[in-house]
Amino acid sequence: MVERWAEWFEDFFATLAGLFSRKDLRGNAHGYLKALLAPVERKNTWQMAAYMGHVTPDRVKNLLRRTIWSWSGLRDRVRAFVVKHLGDPDAVLVLDETAFLKKGTKSVGVARQYAGITGQTENCQVAVFAAYVTVAGRALIDFSLYLGRTWAGERERCRQAGVPRERAGSVVTKPELGRRLVERTRCAGVPFAWVAADKPVRTGPQASRGPGTARQGLCDGRALRRDR
Repeated sequence: MVERWAEWFEDFFATLAGLFSRKDLRGNAHGYLKALLAPVERKNTWQMAAYMGHVTPDRVKNLLRRTIWSWSGLRDRVRAFVVKHLGDPDAVLVLDETAFLKKGTKSVGVARQYAGITGQTENCQVAVFAAYVTVAGRALIDFSLYLGRTWAGERERCRQAGVPRERAGSVVTKPELGRRLVERTRCAGVPFAWVAADKPVRTGPQASRGPGTARQGLCDGRALRRDR
């Protein structure tokens, strides 16, 4: 099993390597991803660096803070890898929000807001995720960070944090973020037949159609299957 996992990981990273322009950066990214998947007690830069065999976290910090790479390119390559191995015309695209508890105020989108993982208001980030689910397996293929009123509309705060201009002007609701994830998946040609979403993400009756993909509408928590 360990050998199979190692082979799978190398195959997976080979699809991402082209995002990093230099050999040393590719090596750092390779080690960092392995550390993310490893049983490291706390995923901070010091413990991640120690797992990677580094004496200091400098190379990890450089990868995260200074290295230029395309997050959308990373997303597209992960999605393509998932479809290559799990692609199924009867797949389900599952939308749900997830909270990440935080102690500070600098992380993009962090605010006092409801966190589903604890069932109460917390200082946290919230994102809407799209999971691709088939009988053969499941994987996350896309996400979008929710920016509430304390972020969206606060243009200077967004500028300092590097928030894209199109997201800094006004709040985009979680249902709308979910709709955009579905549309982005559809436009990428990902095969799926159903869309399912929990209450905070589901929308009113809507439909979109594309060759070999889904006609979807989220209404009263139900997923509507495409016409056959």
